[in-house]
Amino acid sequence: VVTMLTVPSITSVSLTQGSGVNGASPTYTFTVVPGISLQNNDILLMTFPSETTVPSTPSCTAGSSLSSAVCTLLSPNVIRVRLMF
Repeated sequence: VVTMLTVPSITSVSLTQGSGVNGASPTYTFTVVPGISLQNNDILLMTFPSETTVPSTPSCTAGSSLSSAVCTLLSPNVIRVRLMF
């Protein structure tokens, strides 16, 4: 197990909402560009505001550079995303 002592910078982050309909359960597209190369099984923790309702079984879809992304709910407002290349 390797643990980083300092967190590398993130070059850019974007969030796109799939639907703007009030009361709907929209999908969101997160795009993250890291400042360093990522490795297989790296983990991204996403913390949402407490006012947000996070699904108990979140789902993730891998982007073009990933083979898969596995999402797990760690607490009512934290999702862990395991990246697979």
